[in-house]
Amino acid sequence: MVAIQTIDLTRSVGSPLRRPVLVNRICKLSYRSPQIICSATTDKSDIIRAVPLAAGALGITSVLANRLFSGIEPALLAASSQSRADVVAIFLSAVLCLTGLQWLSLKPKAPKMVELEGELVNYFREEMPPAAVQDLEAAWSAISWATKAKFMVVFKDEKCVMHVGCMLPGHIAGTAVPGPICLEAQRKGTGNFLANLALFPGRAEFYTYLPRNSQSVIVQPCGERGVVVIGSGTQRAFTVLDQAWISAWNDKLEVALENSA
Repeated sequence: MVAIQTIDLTRSVGSPLRRPVLVNRICKLSYRSPQIICSATTDKSDIIRAVPLAAGALGITSVLANRLFSGIEPALLAASSQSRADVVAIFLSAVLCLTGLQWLSLKPKAPKMVELEGELVNYFREEMPPAAVQDLEAAWSAISWATKAKFMVVFKDEKCVMHVGCMLPGHIAGTAVPGPICLEAQRKGTGNFLANLALFPGRAEFYTYLPRNSQSVIVQPCGERGVVVIGSGTQRAFTVLDQAWISAWNDKLEVALENSA
């Protein structure tokens, strides 16, 4: 039997969400554990990169020490099986050393992170039934808690029904309209991840209602009538796990939008 616990996932981004969200703790742990492992690996990346170099150096040292203390002649004789084994061991150790040096010289550039220049917003369309609003709030709580998402906009029938997190300064909440990228994703039924928004010419459609320094955006279709825009102030903010998490909650959003008709 799976135990369900009620947890209040209140976030500092946007207005507080006062409704407690029913979350399956086992699902949360199964999602977070790969991220914890990934984080631990990233924190010790320099040590991990140095492992081949250390292993290669240890291999060469072991071969030389074996030659020195075992009484074997220092000269390499082709007829000797020990000499042939030493040559192979030194060659493999040298490959490990070169691999380690290459790994140490290649360090990935950290993704750019900025503080979004926008206003806090917590908008829900008045016509939305309370049950649908609660589902939307639950989705935002879960997504913003588990990922680096800083804003979320939901469109239905090309009208904004939800805008939480950050918005463009001076923008009137609820007046956002989906642009060509959103409409194309809705029409094809396939999502689009703009990992570095500044590189995409179509970014102008998001700058009409999102902070101008937004770094990455996910556009996810929500049924035949809706589309969801989720973004962050960090480049390449959403991993494959994050996208899977968002896609899972998107199914819930689709049901909520359909029931709000």
